[in-house]
Amino acid sequence: MNVQQAILTAMEDILGLEQQEMLENLDLDLFENGLVDSLGIVSLITEVEGHIHHKIAIKQIAPDSFRTVNLLAAAIEKQLG
Repeated sequence: MNVQQAILTAMEDILGLEQQEMLENLDLDLFENGLVDSLGIVSLITEVEGHIHHKIAIKQIAPDSFRTVNLLAAAIEKQLG
């Protein structure tokens, strides 16, 4: 499972968001649209870690990278090298 798919699956599992709807706009601002909050992000990251079998260093991700699926996927992929 790639990082983007892991994020989308986690969003569906944790936040109840439909993957198909999220795929329509991977640059949708998750915070401005009320889809996630800071606690939701922590839960989301924990779930993504389980899907990709890798620990994510949240503190090494710039705050703005949590705003969209694309930005978050890029930040996580950067950590994976």
